[in-house]
Amino acid sequence: MEELGGFEKVAGDPALVKQVEETMSASDRLLNAGIQETKRTLKTVGDQVRRGLGAMKSLQEDTQQ
Repeated sequence: MEELGGFEKVAGDPALVKQVEETMSASDRLLNAGIQETKRTLKTVGDQVRRGLGAMKSLQEDTQQ
């Protein structure tokens, strides 16, 4: 990881992440895939919560007028 510029650089560069994944064992790749799926799910849920809160705020503003 250090020879690629360190963790932060690798984590921010999809091409470097792919390069590191190629050196991982099968179990590490499986674990990483689960983590990435969880990350996508959390982003989706966060987006849904944000939209829901926005809708609630709009409704509150409408009822206060």
